[in-house]
Amino acid sequence: HMHAHAYTGVHTCARTHVHTCTHTCMHTGTHACMHTYSHTHVHTHRGTHTRAHTHARMHTNTGTHACTQTQAHTRACIHRHTHVRAHSCAHARTCTHRCTQVHTWTHTYVCTYAHTHVHAHMGSHACTHTHTRTRTHAHIHAHTRAHTHAHTHSCTRTHSCTRTHTHTPRPTHTHTHS
Repeated sequence: HMHAHAYTGVHTCARTHVHTCTHTCMHTGTHACMHTYSHTHVHTHRGTHTRAHTHARMHTNTGTHACTQTQAHTRACIHRHTHVRAHSCAHARTCTHRCTQVHTWTHTYVCTYAHTHVHAHMGSHACTHTHTRTRTHAHIHAHTRAHTHAHTHSCTRTHSCTRTHTHTPRPTHTHTHS
């Protein structure tokens, strides 16, 4: 008499990270710069790894500075169970500075995190996390040395999680009788 159970599972992991930055500031000078970086790594046993980085910077003679930065990161692998992980992040910054010595800085950060876990024995697990942060910074400095500083910060977090449990045995039954 022979009785056996066979379980199969696949493990996949993916991560994505996006970072964007925008910066504007009034000053003098002319400068332009562009940088792009990408990296891809593939391995038979451990999966696929991809990384891309883009950075752009530009100055104009009117005293305007613009900077945009985007970074993407993706990772994948295969193992015993199913595991999916996604992370996305957005970053924006705006700065204006003029001859009146009025400086305003706005920072916005939005981050979303999603997590999904699936296993043949233990079931499914899905989780989503969202984080939003906004910060505004104002700086005013007059010739009379009067100083005004304003800072606002707001943060919002959202977290949702769903968990399901399934147990699906795949038996292989062999009975020998003589």
